[in-house]
Amino acid sequence: RTSSGTVQSGPKSGGKKAKGPGQKKPMDTVALLAGFGQYLRYLTRPVDSIRQAVQYLNPHRLLVVSLIHAALGGLAMVRIDQIGTLDLLMQLTQVQLAANPFIAGLFLFIQGAGLALVFDWLLILVTHLTLQYVFKAPFALTRVAASFVPVIFYLALFQLLALMSLTLVPVASLLTLAAGLAIALLVLYLAIRQLTGFDENRCFVLVTFVIVVFTSLVSLVINLAMPVLMLLLEQSLPL
Repeated sequence: RTSSGTVQSGPKSGGKKAKGPGQKKPMDTVALLAGFGQYLRYLTRPVDSIRQAVQYLNPHRLLVVSLIHAALGGLAMVRIDQIGTLDLLMQLTQVQLAANPFIAGLFLFIQGAGLALVFDWLLILVTHLTLQYVFKAPFALTRVAASFVPVIFYLALFQLLALMSLTLVPVASLLTLAAGLAIALLVLYLAIRQLTGFDENRCFVLVTFVIVVFTSLVSLVINLAMPVLMLLLEQSLPL
C-alpha cells in the first residue's frame, strides 16, 4: 500500500476579515469639518456662499439652519421670560404651569420654536407665490426654499448674538436683532437676484413687495388675535 505522504493544508484563517457592507464606518471627521467650513464661508465669502446656495439645491442644509433658528427662537422665548419681560404677555399660558417650571419652560420653548419656523416658511411661501403669480417666474417651491438657506443662517446668527447680550444690555439686543433683519433683507435681495436673474430694479421691487405682504400678513394675524388675548387677560383665564 503506497501513500503520497503529503498532506494538503487548507487556507489559512488567521488573516483579517473583510468588513461587510452592513458594518458601520467610523464617523468621518473630514466630512464634518467640511460641512462646518461651508457655514464658515458665509462669514468669510458671503456673496460666493449665497450664490452657491442658490445654484445647488441642498435640502439637508435647509433643514439644519431651520432647526437651528427654531431652537434659538425657543431659547430666546425662555430667556425673555426668565428676565421678566413676558410676565404680562405670557401669563395666559403660565397660569396652570407655574407649579412646574420645567413644563412651563418647555412650553415656552415650543412656542418660540414654532413661531420661528412659521415666520421662516411664511416668508418662503410668500416669495414663492409672488414669483409665480406676480412676476410670472414659476420656480419650484424647493428651489425657492433652498435660496433661503443664507437668509435663515444670518437671521439665526444675529439672533444668537442678541440672545448672548439679552441679560446684560436688552437695548443692545434689540439693536442686534434690527441689524440682523437688515442684513437678512440684503441677503434676500442677493439670493433673489441670483435665483431669477432679474435686473436690480426688478429685484428691488420684488423684495419690497414680498416684505410688505409678509409684514401685512403678520400684523393681520396679530390684530385678529389681540381682542381674544385682551379678553382673556381681563378674565385671567389660561389658554
